[in-house]
Amino acid sequence: MNEGEHVRWYLFALGSQQDFHSAHWHGQRVLEEGRRRTDVIELMPASMKVADLLADNPGDWLFHCHVADHMREGMFARMTVHPRDVVGANRSREHAFLGLAGSASNSSLRFTRAEVAALPGVDGREGTYEIRLGGKATVFEAFAVFRQSLKVQIGKQAIMFSPDVSGSAKVIGPAGGTLRIVNSGAQGVVYGGLMDFAITLGGAAWEEELKQQGWSATDAATWTRPVELAIVIGEARHKASVPLMLDAKNR
Repeated sequence: MNEGEHVRWYLFALGSQQDFHSAHWHGQRVLEEGRRRTDVIELMPASMKVADLLADNPGDWLFHCHVADHMREGMFARMTVHPRDVVGANRSREHAFLGLAGSASNSSLRFTRAEVAALPGVDGREGTYEIRLGGKATVFEAFAVFRQSLKVQIGKQAIMFSPDVSGSAKVIGPAGGTLRIVNSGAQGVVYGGLMDFAITLGGAAWEEELKQQGWSATDAATWTRPVELAIVIGEARHKASVPLMLDAKNR
């Protein structure tokens, strides 16, 4: 917003008896339904209200729900009021609601790496394959990686990771794998709305799923069939179709 602008807010709440909300503006006041001037508006489930704001206090301000559990789960945002006399302020609207620029702005999940790597056999045994994935998924601001489970699914096969405060997790078994959240900070928090991840999947169950997808060692070098991948973070499900390529070292 710019200093002096009139901004109308449309507030609504959905859900059950647990979804009582309290919208709170820091540094600003609004006119609720044309009746009273306040900085907090209460919302019952399935209710709607309108608030009018005169942006008269420049700065970066917090806007959040005052229910502690809701705020901890990400129900907060930063709002900026640009001073009218400052030269060079970026007054344009944000280019992408989900934080992804350009043509990817309508996607909540994108992959920068999707490969199958051939691993050599040990003690005369046949070699195996592992799936290596890297990319970004949208999360809410100040996302605590250790508070949410992360599920990876290819076809009918899935794996559930429970990251620690470092953003790492490991699962051992026929559908095993490792997870590393690359941009997790020292306190286990991701800022900026994008979670950068690196995932490795290995074991007999994943190899069987690759076969179900049409993968075989004989045509691995030319196999580029798109595979449906899903990553579920908490209750948010992200999906993408990507071609699994043979690792460049194995071609």
